[in-house]
Amino acid sequence: ILGLMRALSDATNETVILAVQNDIQAQYVQVIQSQLPIQFYVSPGTRRPLCASGTGWALLAPQSDATIARIHQRTLSRLGTGGLPEHMELEDVMVQVRKVRTQGYVYSRGTNTPGVGVIAMPLPASPNGARLVIGVGGLIERLDESEKKLARIMTELIEKYITAGRPAKRKAAPRTA
Repeated sequence: ILGLMRALSDATNETVILAVQNDIQAQYVQVIQSQLPIQFYVSPGTRRPLCASGTGWALLAPQSDATIARIHQRTLSRLGTGGLPEHMELEDVMVQVRKVRTQGYVYSRGTNTPGVGVIAMPLPASPNGARLVIGVGGLIERLDESEKKLARIMTELIEKYITAGRPAKRKAAPRTA
């Protein structure tokens, strides 16, 4: 995974984030900072609501719709509406989750930090079932120009560093109940 992160950093020059689910939050467990003069800086340990972040939506995607609804409700009861961006209803969350399920990634634009976006993509589940998400974060103006290219680079590097050495598994369809 660290090799993947370094390769993504070298290929994109943007901040690279590795995130894991921690209750109702996506927690950044490893970060490689951008070397660009104007950059998105974030520290390892940073947490973002699963229901209101690119890394969170990517972590929610393999989970059932019912589980996502429970996480959304727990988020509202713990953080209140002040803990989520305005208008982040369950259906708004599901729109983002469906993007991950259909296109393989999601692009959050200014969701938690104005002017900053993250393109987030789930990594294949590890042999022990652990779920991680990789994200490339930077200024929206840069990510807007290269969203599709960055998603392609991420997919290719995940294949090279993560998927290639694993035995093939059948891909299960996302659960809806």
